Amino acid sequence: MKHVALPILLFCLIACGCSDTPVSSAQGVINTHCPIMKEGIDPELTVEWKGKEVGFCCPPCLDEWKEMNDEEREAALKEAATKADDAPEPHAGSGVL
Repeated sequence: MKHVALPILLFCLIACGCSDTPVSSAQGVINTHCPIMKEGIDPELTVEWKGKEVGFCCPPCLDEWKEMNDEEREAALKEAATKADDAPEPHAGSGVL
């Protein structure tokens, strides 16, 4: 029985790694701020783009994303990342971790 289980396990691992299915949000969203409104995202509201999961804050933003070309999408993600980098750090002793 041990000799059968190992090849089956290896086959499953290889088959799952070569799947054409979209990346699940469990593997992580690449952005923390919506590329449209620059607000925090809902990790359940995502779309696959270039093999990665992009998160949005609301369905209308997702609709707007679908109307953009790849160049506009790249720019929007870059701007949203800048917004995330500009977020103020919590003050020491404020009780916010």
